[in-house]
Amino acid sequence: MVSQLHLLTPDAQYADDGEIERRTAGPQVKWTICREIFANRIPDASLADADGLVVWHEVPIDAAFIARLPRCRIMTCGWLFFTIRTITCWR
Repeated sequence: MVSQLHLLTPDAQYADDGEIERRTAGPQVKWTICREIFANRIPDASLADADGLVVWHEVPIDAAFIARLPRCRIMTCGWLFFTIRTITCWR
């Protein structure tokens, strides 16, 4: 049995519950959709369980945020504000 992939969006910019994302990814992907601008408002358990991030541009992705993502191995940006700071703090 294949385990379920968990993707987290910390700062969704759409009004629905990620309908396009959910349909595209399929039922094997568990989503956590947040609409935050402050990283400290995202539950630790959601971050710790995330295998990947789909980020926009509201929540700063820095070394402190990444440290809360022990399982995360992939990040994609839904917008063009992906900064060099984000890339350089990724380990």
